[in-house]
Amino acid sequence: MPHYEFLNELPPYKFYKELNREENIQQYYDKCSLIKTYYPGSSDHLKLCGKLYRNLKILYDIQNEDIIQNKRCDYLNNWIYNEVIEKFGISDKYIYSNDIITYMTYNWYSSIRSADTLNKCFFKELIMNQQEFIKKKVSFDDTENYNSIKTKINNNDYKNSSNYLKYITEKEYLKSLIESECYCDNSSMFCIKFHKYNEENGKEKLCSLKCSEAITLHSPQEKIELQCTVSEKVEGTRDEEELQSVDIDTLDNVTSSNPA
Repeated sequence: MPHYEFLNELPPYKFYKELNREENIQQYYDKCSLIKTYYPGSSDHLKLCGKLYRNLKILYDIQNEDIIQNKRCDYLNNWIYNEVIEKFGISDKYIYSNDIITYMTYNWYSSIRSADTLNKCFFKELIMNQQEFIKKKVSFDDTENYNSIKTKINNNDYKNSSNYLKYITEKEYLKSLIESECYCDNSSMFCIKFHKYNEENGKEKLCSLKCSEAITLHSPQEKIELQCTVSEKVEGTRDEEELQSVDIDTLDNVTSSNPA
């Protein structure tokens, strides 16, 4: 699947990157007794285990205000499964029963029981195979990216907006989301940018735009940003135009068959 470099600027990517840091993990190696027993001398297994228990400790304190608290456990579960799959592979029928996952998560419950916090992240036993998990994670990450993009654009942050909308419209699921959300009476900036993107890139136009350049510039060097509002559905406009065309043709036929 294609990798979109510009997604690295979004909160979901940054959160996963934080989970994957290698700092301050040695102090958690005591939680990894089974990993040490069954994979002696493997620094890769031990490092990943150390990261897991470090992340369990700091999960709800990671500085990323865009990743809400009740989503963070989903991120952590997705992260650990994905790391084991990418680094070591999982061929088991159900990925949660893989030996590495089992040994890695052995002390998960005891760690959260002793944690002095109201938020507790529980390990999710995913009853699915590797391929099913990858599809699930892609769907989760795409949806999180979509929501982050929407928030950025609605907050007037237009950097990479064309790239973001290209990404959304190239993903069938996300394309259906934005088309469903951006009905023609939704004049959020996110939807206006979406309709402008379609118009400027020769895509199917779902709604028409009325744009003007009536924007007050802070300085002469500033680029003028078109101010747009969404109007009626394009399909409806086409229907009216076709009806008018039929009426004109009918009138012409009647006139020619009944000359004055």
